[in-house]
Amino acid sequence: VPNLFFCALPRCVVFGWVYRGNGRGRGAAGSFSPPGNGRLTSVLVYNFRFLRMARVLLPHAAVLVAWGIVAVAFHMVSHRPEVFGLTDPWLAQMSRALGWSEVGIPFGAIAALGSALAIFLGFRNNSAYDRWWEARKSWGALVNDSRSWCRQVIAWVEAPQGGQGVEAAEAAEAAEAAAEETESTEGAEEAADETDKPEQPEGSIASLRKELVHRHLGFVHGLAMHLRKQPQLRATVAKYVPAQEAQRYESAPNVPTALLIEQGKTLTRARETGQIEHFRHLAMDEMLTRFSTIQGVCERIKNTPLPRQYDAFPRWFVYFYGAILPLGLAEPIGWGAVPISASITLLFLALEASGRSIENPFENKGMDTPMTALSVTIERDLRHALGEGIPEPVTPDERGVLL
Repeated sequence: VPNLFFCALPRCVVFGWVYRGNGRGRGAAGSFSPPGNGRLTSVLVYNFRFLRMARVLLPHAAVLVAWGIVAVAFHMVSHRPEVFGLTDPWLAQMSRALGWSEVGIPFGAIAALGSALAIFLGFRNNSAYDRWWEARKSWGALVNDSRSWCRQVIAWVEAPQGGQGVEAAEAAEAAEAAAEETESTEGAEEAADETDKPEQPEGSIASLRKELVHRHLGFVHGLAMHLRKQPQLRATVAKYVPAQEAQRYESAPNVPTALLIEQGKTLTRARETGQIEHFRHLAMDEMLTRFSTIQGVCERIKNTPLPRQYDAFPRWFVYFYGAILPLGLAEPIGWGAVPISASITLLFLALEASGRSIENPFENKGMDTPMTALSVTIERDLRHALGEGIPEPVTPDERGVLL
């Protein structure tokens, strides 16, 4: 019991254990970074000083203790007036007239209500955690698929071979028509030879690869800002795409979707020119569909919050339980009901607050999915694959929070 109330409870109130970052790791596995020495470090010792914890605990504890004193005093005056040197106060007379029990509120009713409240809070917290974990899994899938996309772009985008592509075939037909008009067999053969040569130099292939990868980086960063509703979304995307293309996104209602549509158009043009083989084009288009699915899952979580009753009712029930708990404990344990009822109610409040803190994982808060860190992780990997300079990893702040 002392372990529960004096060690576990404060950590629950400040939303659990976190990892203390040392600035050397990306910490992309969660909202908090793992320590370099592998030890689990609590908020209580490193990231939150006593005064910070007190600011969270004291307001609730003061109200609960004050109410506990009032409730126990009311019970004592109405059922044990001799404790205060009273003979037969009006509260005792009223209690007899109303037929109140000598034990106040039966403890069995308090226990049943506490069990029901614990089940309700557990169900609500499980629902909140499922939303948080689904968001984290979606971004984990985005990291893996982004690496696969870059690998496909580098391996499959290549210079067209002789005779490949619709445009190459059209050029060949035009050359043959010109040869027939001039009635020069030698000229027709030379024109056919010219159409058999690759039309795209290696520089244009590298440029296409860079375009596809950089536009995807714009999609990754843009998706994070789109979910957080950050105003610098379009300015950030403009860093990864040509200026003329960036202007088209100024009027787009959904910038990540517009980026995926542009990727699809670019793949189609590359297939028509023979830079991407037909079956490889299908595989890459399927990867774009996976990106769209990930975006849809994240938008569903963002735009469909938990029902309001799941947010309001648990808190109201906890307040009600905290109000009647000292009345049920006053008879068996007397004034000891004050600290015990306050501690139990604080524990329920901590459980309720911990579920509320993770139910919306895209709000740019400390317990959110670390989309900024994951986006930079993707950018580092993809730029390294292209042979470009890589940005610095995102490190936790002084509180150990990684966004």
